[in-house]
Amino acid sequence: TSLCMNLTLPISMYFHAVPREDAFERGPLLNVTIELGTNIFYAPGVVDVRKPHGSIDIASIIVPVLVGIIVILIIIMFLVWRNRGKKDNQPDSVAYTANQSNNYHGNSTRNNERFPLISSTSISDQLSPQILQEMSTVLISRSKLVVDRDNIIGKGHFGTVYHGEYITTQISKLNGNPINRKVAIKTLSRIEDTKAVEKFLQEGLMMSDFDHENVLTLIGISMDDDGSPMVVLPYMMHGDLLQFIRKPTNNPTVKDLIGFGLQACKGMNYLASHRFVHRDLAARNCMLDETYVVKVADFGLARDIYEKEYYKPHERGGGMPIKWMALESLQQQTFTIKTDVWSFGILLWELLTRGVTPYPDVDAFDILHYILDGRRLRQPQYCPDALYELMLSCWHPSPDTRPDFKTLVRDMEKIYGEIYGVHYPGKAGEMWLDVNYINVQDVHIYPSQVRTSESRSTGGSMVHEVF
Repeated sequence: TSLCMNLTLPISMYFHAVPREDAFERGPLLNVTIELGTNIFYAPGVVDVRKPHGSIDIASIIVPVLVGIIVILIIIMFLVWRNRGKKDNQPDSVAYTANQSNNYHGNSTRNNERFPLISSTSISDQLSPQILQEMSTVLISRSKLVVDRDNIIGKGHFGTVYHGEYITTQISKLNGNPINRKVAIKTLSRIEDTKAVEKFLQEGLMMSDFDHENVLTLIGISMDDDGSPMVVLPYMMHGDLLQFIRKPTNNPTVKDLIGFGLQACKGMNYLASHRFVHRDLAARNCMLDETYVVKVADFGLARDIYEKEYYKPHERGGGMPIKWMALESLQQQTFTIKTDVWSFGILLWELLTRGVTPYPDVDAFDILHYILDGRRLRQPQYCPDALYELMLSCWHPSPDTRPDFKTLVRDMEKIYGEIYGVHYPGKAGEMWLDVNYINVQDVHIYPSQVRTSESRSTGGSMVHEVF
């Protein structure tokens, strides 16, 4: 016994035990034993290795989250790569970033006027490189435009033209402030697809190369805060020519009306010299500025504002200005400078009747047969004989026999110089403002190209063939 000694264990002992990997399978209660050396054995009790109620398997959460993050990163990298590829093909000068500019007047419902069917923020990304290149030369910063959305110049199914101001780089010598230029801002109401946007922009870009006193020119193109395009044009104080000559409070003389026609003729001569075919020359598509200078234009909204002037055949595209179209345009859908000459003759007739719709007693469906029969518009009461003869030359059945615009300018200047300022009788020429004016007499100027038997039996079918 002298070799033995008393062994005293501490009252309190703390152990940190890590269960083996198979502990949860062998559980839930496992015996705990403590061995010190080879002679001391201690059994303090059991340990509960069951998972607490409501515990969460961390691994089952972390793994799906990591996989999701990786997938999202891959998608983002792909989109960035694709976007960079697109931008490499686009001029940097037309890159557009939407901002929250407040350069507009009007209530907060302005965005309700547009109903885009494609994402407006992606419009510039979807335009063709050619359109983007042309836009880069006429692009106007949105911050330079003030749009008055409560002041509408014209509105149709597909577009609205607003009053606005263009803040130029010119500085006033009086107060040192930037000079604001009054402009007309044309917008799209419905953005149906990229083709519609490109057509809208092409109509504006087409005017960027024009430089003539009697042709409306483009100021620039801008992108609105929501990404939709805007075409910026000079503001025309007196609106379109048709509206002006129909207004009872205006009182132009015969010389004034012929002068308007002469200015339009000069503008068309300029366009013809650049091989430009208008296709829709009419009083509604000529504008008047603050000094009564005529600007040949295609304001784009004429088809909406003067919708009844355009014939819309069934199962066909947009309306056609049937009563202004030349014979070959009606027959073969051919448009040339000589078909514009025909339309110019109709424009002169509009002027001398103060805005009467051509062939008011003839249905648009019957116009082709009417013209083939050799009939033409009757001479207006106050129209000089020389001017009516000029109109008739514009309506010759053979395009080659019609005068060109250079000849028309010369003849118009001669007629204009021989006319004195003769006013219409009555108050503001009220006798000419009745748009229900009827051609009392048929005027057979040219030989009929329709046989009597054909006109009776197949005349209707001929019109059907055109449309």
